[in-house]
Amino acid sequence: MTSAAPRRPRRWHDEDAERGSLTVFMAIVAPAVFLGSAGIVVDGIGKLNTARAAYAYAEEAARAGADSINAAAVRAGHPAVIDPAAAIAAAHAYLSAVGVHGTVAIVPPTGNAGPTAITVTVTVRRATEILSVLHIDSWTVTGTATADLEQGA
Repeated sequence: MTSAAPRRPRRWHDEDAERGSLTVFMAIVAPAVFLGSAGIVVDGIGKLNTARAAYAYAEEAARAGADSINAAAVRAGHPAVIDPAAAIAAAHAYLSAVGVHGTVAIVPPTGNAGPTAITVTVTVRRATEILSVLHIDSWTVTGTATADLEQGA
């Protein structure tokens, strides 16, 4: 005859000891995961849009600067070159008009013709909407563009 092991009497705490522990874990972790995911999506798209805007501001400022050519050189029959002081002033004026900060540099000339390109770098800071809860308060992005003069008719 086989003897059966004695059964332990069932107590209420044996089966209920772990009840609710997953709920507490999920109540803490699930919102944090959701918040982080939503923040990455919403604020990530915002960062991409800000980067696109920074590049657009840099392009337009470079174009504004490249429009400042040395008219005296053109009248004298020389190729068009950028008037450095006027180009830098025009690029900074555009940046001020749109409310962003940036640096403007005249690209050194090749040969002895004079400068024919201007480079603008814009830095834009954007506050985060959701990630600020996780102490990521803003994104900083830069955009750089160069405008070259085209020679010809």
